[in-house]
Amino acid sequence: MNRKVRARSCGALAALLLVLPACAPVEKEQMDLPRNLYIQLPSETEVPSKAAQYKVSLWFGDAAQIEADLMHAPVIKTKLSPTGGQSFLAENGECIYFAYSNASPAPDGNPTYFGYSLALGKKDRVTDYYAYFAYGAGPYLSDSPFDSKLSYGREDLSFLPMQEAQQTIVNLLASWGVSVVPWEAYSVDLQGLREHRQIQLDFLSAVNNEEEKKEVEKLGDFTAEDEAYYLFFRQVVDELTVLDASWRPLDKRLGPQSGAQVKWSSRGIENFEGGPFFQVEEAEEEYSLLSREQALEKLLEPYMGLERLDQETTILSAELCYVPIYEAADRLLLMPAWVFIAEVLFEFSASPPLDTQAQYEYFAVHAGTGELLHMRGNET
Repeated sequence: MNRKVRARSCGALAALLLVLPACAPVEKEQMDLPRNLYIQLPSETEVPSKAAQYKVSLWFGDAAQIEADLMHAPVIKTKLSPTGGQSFLAENGECIYFAYSNASPAPDGNPTYFGYSLALGKKDRVTDYYAYFAYGAGPYLSDSPFDSKLSYGREDLSFLPMQEAQQTIVNLLASWGVSVVPWEAYSVDLQGLREHRQIQLDFLSAVNNEEEKKEVEKLGDFTAEDEAYYLFFRQVVDELTVLDASWRPLDKRLGPQSGAQVKWSSRGIENFEGGPFFQVEEAEEEYSLLSREQALEKLLEPYMGLERLDQETTILSAELCYVPIYEAADRLLLMPAWVFIAEVLFEFSASPPLDTQAQYEYFAVHAGTGELLHMRGNET
């Protein structure tokens, strides 16, 4: 573990964070939060002082235009799903699907989200077994070491500069009526693929899963053609991005997961998933926003008075963004919020490296009112 700021007080915490180095220890006698609770936030960045809360509806994409822009061959097969979605298979093996959120019926059959995949064989698809391909929401996505994005690179790959790939996707979504910005971007080169596979093999050995280990070993080696970018994008409303959370919410008011993700290799775009996105209808109210320290105090209030936490817990990040909220079944809002990610360590009796396992909790504090939402709990 990295060094952490030891935090044991809520009242003095804001002032302390302003004057202390990012990872300097704080004497426990100065503070009154539980033992085993730590703060490790990065340096602050400039954020707006005000933001509106918006009433929104779901974006409906032009299915015909999306299909024309992504598919490279004539469609030979169409399939309807029981929920009203559609998928199309091209003669070259490409596939695209369109689906509709349960929250709002689609006008004229236009989708609220979509997915595209390039035709690939089993050997080609093997890269996704080692390179985690899921919505963004930060690098802390999985408990499994081979699913972590923390070890991925950021360098350009030989077939295309990363920035050019990102801008292509930004322009494409803009042409469909959605404003996005690049949020996360990872490159997985040949060495990284091989290293990631070894991490997975070691993990399977540690948990005595010999059957799956043998299946992984059968998949064979990689080539430079398997190198790929994993690109993630967020919608932008005013000066803030819309949260692209992929965790299971505990609060049923939380709206649909948003954003876009792309896998891009030397073969071109291999996977592209997008939506739901949001259409702004009207501003509900403009708020003067809580500072990061004020939001952190709201987050820490439930811990006041406790002697210690059972699990070592570290608050890793704080981000100001929009979070989609269902105020009612037919009323969807974008709420300005400070979103915090907390790492929780659990002890296990299994052999190393599984003696301590990290899991993550996500919280949102309404940046205008201070209301706290618990967005994900520990899942064992």
